Amino acid sequence: MVWRYDMMKKMAAVLFGAKDIQFVTDLPLNLAIERLAAAVALSRTIKGSVALDNVMLFRSHPFFRNAFQFCLCAEFTAQGRHTLLTGCFTLRNSVRLFLTFSYGFIACFMLLAVYACVQSIVTSQNSTVEALGASALMILGAGLFAALQHALVKFGQWLSRNDVQEIAHTVCAALQCRPPNTLPLFKDQR
Repeated sequence: MVWRYDMMKKMAAVLFGAKDIQFVTDLPLNLAIERLAAAVALSRTIKGSVALDNVMLFRSHPFFRNAFQFCLCAEFTAQGRHTLLTGCFTLRNSVRLFLTFSYGFIACFMLLAVYACVQSIVTSQNSTVEALGASALMILGAGLFAALQHALVKFGQWLSRNDVQEIAHTVCAALQCRPPNTLPLFKDQR
């Protein structure tokens, strides 16, 4: 069962760009929540909500809307004398839902295209080349649609490439902690 969960996390990381992160502070739990909420309220660029079990922060861009930008989805937990803010940088839930349906449609279309390709080859008595060519165009179309969608998501994430560091900086300043060693650097930032 664990391998399925790991496989799903890896697929989500590829499709949605999810990156796990954990902030550790010495502040008490209530004080950490209050400080982060105050920092978000005073910030011009970082917006979102802060609660014990639901922290969602994103960077606000004036005059610009990017549905594919990263947001921090996390929760506070107390562990001994430390307070942990554990979560991940990922896409918003509505965008992930849209992409799930869209990738699912592409997968179904691809399977139907392969089925049609095999059926046309099996039932074609005159010209196997024509049947194969028409079915191959369907498969190529589905593949191009998938590549275009993935490129659109990656372009949107590239536009918000500095958001992760900005959100992490705001969280670290509010919680008086060092940036975690696992701060995700996305490929386009190196």
